Amino acid sequence: MLKTIGCLTVLAITLAACRKKDTPPAPPVDYWLVSSIIRGTDTIRLTYSSNRTVKQVNEANDSCRIVYENGRIKQFVYLMEYVKNLPFKSFSYNGNNIVRINQYGWNLQNEWVILDYDSLVYRNGRLAEYHQINGGVRSRVNKFTWEGKNIIKEEGFDVNQEVDIPAYVNTYTYAEEAGVQNRINGQFLFLYLFRDFTLMSDKMLAKAERARVPGDILFSRTVKEFVLEDKNVIKTMETIEDIDNNQTSTYNTVFKYTKFNQ
Repeated sequence: MLKTIGCLTVLAITLAACRKKDTPPAPPVDYWLVSSIIRGTDTIRLTYSSNRTVKQVNEANDSCRIVYENGRIKQFVYLMEYVKNLPFKSFSYNGNNIVRINQYGWNLQNEWVILDYDSLVYRNGRLAEYHQINGGVRSRVNKFTWEGKNIIKEEGFDVNQEVDIPAYVNTYTYAEEAGVQNRINGQFLFLYLFRDFTLMSDKMLAKAERARVPGDILFSRTVKEFVLEDKNVIKTMETIEDIDNNQTSTYNTVFKYTKFNQ
């Protein structure tokens, strides 16, 4: 009897080992990364490295390469012949937070230098203030209110002799879908498109309203509708803009993707 139990135990262990050995490997994880953003006749094309980071951007007659340092975007560098290998934006970090964005150009001495820069201030790990410094003088500041992982209010101020003067208020609502910006690594879309602060949010923007200050007069509205593919991959975005409540325009943005496997 003991011999029989022992044989059955060995058989069970053997069968379990066979089942474990015969189990197929888990399927690879699919990464859908944005390869093109098309709006009308304008197209932004992205080329990726094998580690799924953007290495080059082509847009109309312009092209640039992306320089990384410690896994983060450090510079956007021109590839066009007349400015080849000159940076047009560079970025400084505190940990993983972007704290300064430098903008380059020719000065009066015909030198390629930093002309302007933006300074980013964080509170509790979230962007709280965004200061624009032009020619060494602070000219504008944006202040933000967050709800969870999304910016829901942006207050814009003009700056006169270091006094912040209220100019406008943007309010934002979001769709359930994750933002397309999350399908490009390294906060690329926010850094490249520049000062579209909703690209720092987690979800896809569904509606934006801007009001003047003072007076709270609505002068622009953006409503976006989405066409989805599988797995909440946004394929088409329809945008309706209403300016001063009497000028309406509608346009489509098409997103194309490239699939990577882990």
